[in-house]
Amino acid sequence: MIVPLGERRNPVDIIQATEIALARDPPRRLAVALHEAGHVLYARRAGAIEIVYHGPLEYPGRPDDLGEAGVQPVFPYTGAHIPLLAMARWFSAGSVVKRVLAPSFWEDGEDGTDWDVFVEYANKLLAASCPANEQLRQYWVQAQQDVERDLRSPAFRREMWALAREVEKKIPWCSTTPTA
Repeated sequence: MIVPLGERRNPVDIIQATEIALARDPPRRLAVALHEAGHVLYARRAGAIEIVYHGPLEYPGRPDDLGEAGVQPVFPYTGAHIPLLAMARWFSAGSVVKRVLAPSFWEDGEDGTDWDVFVEYANKLLAASCPANEQLRQYWVQAQQDVERDLRSPAFRREMWALAREVEKKIPWCSTTPTA
């Protein structure tokens, strides 16, 4: 969620309010964990060897861009080669999974931060060889379609829900300290 200019408050206050709201709303907390589980599964497919879990947070380097939770994949070494489509799947999967499996909790435009971070990460990782945003958007759309196709499988849906329950237990909902 991006905080509009006229509504800016201390991010710590907003994060604490989010922690309280999620503690009081287990179904919403599970929906947030489902979103993050989408990122986890596809990051692992892209080669992540570990995942760092974050509770409600302000995204690093993105003032006033706050999230209910976050996951940070760890890859075997700095500069690991990750195909662009695999990267797009990992970044887009959270919103697609939540939209398909928990539509009552999905909000229009909620994948905006995931898209922005994907573009930043692709530009950082690929530097001068990074495609233009229009081409990145083509990868993004293909990735979303791939995730939607995967979600047609009842076995895959069960796997996503099981992973969401696991992720829900690992996210530090009432602490801003990340856990591995």
